[in-house]
Amino acid sequence: MTDNFAIKNNKLTQYRGQEKIVVIPEGITEIGKNAFFRNRKIKKVILPHGVITIGNNAFAGCENLTELNLPDTVQNIGDCAFQNCQQLTTLQIPNSVINIGSLAFNKCASPRDENGFIIAKNIVYGYYGTKKEVVIPNDITEIAQQAFCGDCNITSIIIHGNVSRIGVSAFHGCENLKNVEFSEGLKSIGGNAFCACINLKIISLPKSVSKIEQGAFSNCYALESVDVQSDCLDLDAYIFMCCKSLKSVRLPNGLTSIPENTFFNCQKLSGVQIPKSVVSIGKNAFWGCESLENVVIPDSVTKINDFSFSYCKNLKIVATANSVAHKFCVKRNKKFAIACTSCNTYNDDSAIFCHKCGYKLV
Repeated sequence: MTDNFAIKNNKLTQYRGQEKIVVIPEGITEIGKNAFFRNRKIKKVILPHGVITIGNNAFAGCENLTELNLPDTVQNIGDCAFQNCQQLTTLQIPNSVINIGSLAFNKCASPRDENGFIIAKNIVYGYYGTKKEVVIPNDITEIAQQAFCGDCNITSIIIHGNVSRIGVSAFHGCENLKNVEFSEGLKSIGGNAFCACINLKIISLPKSVSKIEQGAFSNCYALESVDVQSDCLDLDAYIFMCCKSLKSVRLPNGLTSIPENTFFNCQKLSGVQIPKSVVSIGKNAFWGCESLENVVIPDSVTKINDFSFSYCKNLKIVATANSVAHKFCVKRNKKFAIACTSCNTYNDDSAIFCHKCGYKLV
């Protein structure tokens, strides 16, 4: 009965009926947001050819839905579109699909492959397998946002070289993830991609990585070592914030900025070498790094925020006389050593001549 459907401009905005088997009228091109949200009566839905978009939460929470066809005209599947459809076992993603939203099939019985992956257009959108050691299939080019989010079963993941992008929050909160193997070919890591992976200890990123987005490895409490090999890297803020076990970091040559809160509250970080390509150090970049001792700041640095090194109680900054770093230390009353540009020896902040080679420092 058409009275059971609220339709506007070929968009089904709401289903009002009580039937267990629902046949969507011809001419509908979109199933709107929340159209069947938490409908516990429907068991089967037949979509007509011509449907292009399945909106956000369109069938979310339809706990008794067991059968639904996606015609080969569907291009867009919205966020959480089939979330918690735990009885839906027959769903197949057609080749026409271009976009799949976040958590579209979260806690949905299908469309998983035999290994538990939800895949479309060579992109992994979810994983519901039982293996603890997961290998991403070779033909995958991207891991979508939140694809593994909150999966506390996996302990290791191997990401092969065809994957160029790891999406936002892809592995957020994978609390038992201990090992991640990245491969050459990876180009970008999304915001919060590995946030709160509290058992992850070592990160080694290949040279191909050119972009790491905000908070990608923040709150990884067990992370001890980071090796970034790329010579052309763009970092966003908060990348390693609150990595309280982080002891050593290798930053790549070519890095131009250490953004705000990059190493915020990394309490065990004892040393970091700032590349000569860096020109700015952002607000709270090293806030609370209480184990940080000698840090050499090159002359390339032309801007240091007043709070870049707040609460670094053991810090001594090493730089050349009258440099931006030197002036920063005077202004903020930080411990300072003058680097001799002739022999690279460190000298007391009051020195005029290098104690080793006699070179004039000031």
